[in-house]
Amino acid sequence: MANFRTNKNNILLINTVNPGQPFFGIFNGAGKLLHSGSFIDKQEELVGKLKAYLVEHKIDTSDLKKIFVLKGGGSFTASRAGVVLAKAIGFLENISARAVDLKTGESLEDLIKRALRKKQPPAKPFYDREPNITI
Repeated sequence: MANFRTNKNNILLINTVNPGQPFFGIFNGAGKLLHSGSFIDKQEELVGKLKAYLVEHKIDTSDLKKIFVLKGGGSFTASRAGVVLAKAIGFLENISARAVDLKTGESLEDLIKRALRKKQPPAKPFYDREPNITI
């Protein structure tokens, strides 16, 4: 098992918006994917899943330089959960959480490299449709 703790330039990518494909990814400062892990799509278990992922790979949140979260599409709950998690870690570690979008056919490494070249907007939920709220 690799230990990424020696790199204080780690970048965390959080994806909660792609149904059936949620994942966390750790990248180095140049945008190279070091590790990714998928998890069961249950938003109420998101914090525990991220904690277990970071512990497994010996990464402390203080080792993070940046946090990117995939913005909308997906469910409203998933979009909000990913953004809240990114912003909470960012607040605790005094680093910004930024929103990114994955373009069709783009690799995760290309996404991170693009995000590093151009300043991304602050993380906030993006909804691709009007909510359907019923009582």
